[in-house]
Amino acid sequence: LEELIAREGVLLTRRRVEEAGLDPYILTRWLRRGRLERLQRGVYRAVGAGPGLHEVQLEVQLRIPYGVICLASALAFHGLTKYIPDAVHIAVPRDRKPPRLENPPLEVFFFSPKTYDFGIEAYPIGGQELRVYSPEKTLADMLCFKSHFYSLFLEGLSNYFSRPNLDLPKLNQAAKLRRVAGELSTLTEALYSLLQVYPGNQTKEDRLD
Repeated sequence: LEELIAREGVLLTRRRVEEAGLDPYILTRWLRRGRLERLQRGVYRAVGAGPGLHEVQLEVQLRIPYGVICLASALAFHGLTKYIPDAVHIAVPRDRKPPRLENPPLEVFFFSPKTYDFGIEAYPIGGQELRVYSPEKTLADMLCFKSHFYSLFLEGLSNYFSRPNLDLPKLNQAAKLRRVAGELSTLTEALYSLLQVYPGNQTKEDRLD
């Protein structure tokens, strides 16, 4: 178990312990000895290790393996906003019913198969992989949910276009998937005019289709 923690990080799941060929009862022994703490059902952390970066989001995903970090949580993950949401925003397929978590606070969004599958990226966090929607998919999702996230979307869009390496085709594809391409194009034109920000070598004549 020590080798597993050293190799994969301080967060453990009962499932991963079993996959490693260990008797899961070892978790109970370590809990009794004070070497592990139980974060929630099936998820444990090595005692003495402080919470790592993005550990809360990873904890949620370990408990809900089919969940994807989305919306405001994804926007913060990508550094496109300074706002840190009070709850972890996670997307799940529309036909799945995620378990109730003791903590952290969680806000679940149900996505259709097409909108759920598009734009998932995996990032290594402490020996695990955190699944997060790409910046482009996140912006399209937030515009789709603009009644809740419009101000955050505008902040994220402005910060996105201030970056040197943009993927405008991917942004356009995500916007079309969410049926917000026209609105995004209009907002992008306004952003160009207000901030005079032209990504890379783009000119004012370059547009989102």
